[in-house]
Amino acid sequence: MSLALLCGVGSVFGFVVLWITLKHDGIDRSFCPLIHRVGPVILTHYAAVECSRATEIAGMAREIWAHPTLKGAFPKETSQEFEFEVIFDPKKDPGYRPWGTSRAVVNLSGAELYLAYPGQDVGTRSFKGTIAEELHHVCRFLRQGDEKQIFKFNWEDGNDGVLLYYTLNPPELEALRFVVEVTGDRANLLKEVEGYLERRVGSTVRILQ
Repeated sequence: MSLALLCGVGSVFGFVVLWITLKHDGIDRSFCPLIHRVGPVILTHYAAVECSRATEIAGMAREIWAHPTLKGAFPKETSQEFEFEVIFDPKKDPGYRPWGTSRAVVNLSGAELYLAYPGQDVGTRSFKGTIAEELHHVCRFLRQGDEKQIFKFNWEDGNDGVLLYYTLNPPELEALRFVVEVTGDRANLLKEVEGYLERRVGSTVRILQ
């Protein structure tokens, strides 16, 4: 076994042990007393996440915040600082923007295993996709406040529910398109959603005719 592979296996094993320990023995949900700044990013994070790790992730957010597409669509909004929170909590979603705030929250639980594995581009791309989605939502919030969702997704709705969620909520579809452009993540989902949207529009046109 090569040294690189051995180190990679050791790294994954270490994070597996960490994840199991945190999940079953409790997670330190207190916040690091330090407030870090990474460019326009005002970073806070759980004590369960090392400062260096949280700062690295904030660097990803800074790059996405400076992306030409986001700056072109939201020039005023992306000139501002924004709050960014990194947590580790198996009970919470991968990423979200708390209602009524311009704070983006991303969750390392689960994603950490992928990010730790050498050459695991899929995991990193997916995690960056989560960051991109939430930052797009932050920009929309800074521009016009919270927006009511026409259709809320329920896991029991399955694939049809996912398609309806994106086709009936334009802000979510915009965010999905941004995710695909910036990270390449969820490209197949976007293709499926746009195909579904075309079929719905086509059906409506036929009915009107």
